Amino acid sequence: MPEMLTAEKIVQEILDRYNRKPLGWQMASDLRGNAIVIGPDFGYRLKTMMISPSENIGFGIRFEPENLGAAIDSGYPFGFRPVPSDLFEKISKENRNGAEVLQKIIGKILENDPVPLDRIDSGAAGVLGGPFLQHPDLRAVSKAQRELDEKLRIEVESEFVRRYPLRASIYR
Repeated sequence: MPEMLTAEKIVQEILDRYNRKPLGWQMASDLRGNAIVIGPDFGYRLKTMMISPSENIGFGIRFEPENLGAAIDSGYPFGFRPVPSDLFEKISKENRNGAEVLQKIIGKILENDPVPLDRIDSGAAGVLGGPFLQHPDLRAVSKAQRELDEKLRIEVESEFVRRYPLRASIYR
């Protein structure tokens, strides 16, 4: 089995790799604390448990993405794109007036290539992050993802019991 790392280490590795090579990323998440991030060289699977609004426990692994990227493709590569002032003003205006024009403006921004975070200068009025696919249940993407989910779930729950034994005892 690939090396299991804390979610903090995985997220840091994703950001480092993204900043070196911002093209070719895809991302999907579900409402069960799961995320899949596919980069140009590696895929990442994360599982988190929300402890409080400001704290999560999570683990993840790095894996060979094979053909999994097609299962979470949103149509545009995931990434961060600076939003110029004129488009930011249009977004603010159209957000109140109409979804169709708003979608066209956002589509125009998404047509730009994502950039490393350190290349987003202070002259940008905002940053558009994404897109990412909201999936109903990432365990359903493949048999391997179901198996991986079980291993990550056990690790997250073990960490929860280790860190918060009294809170964990409530759920037994």
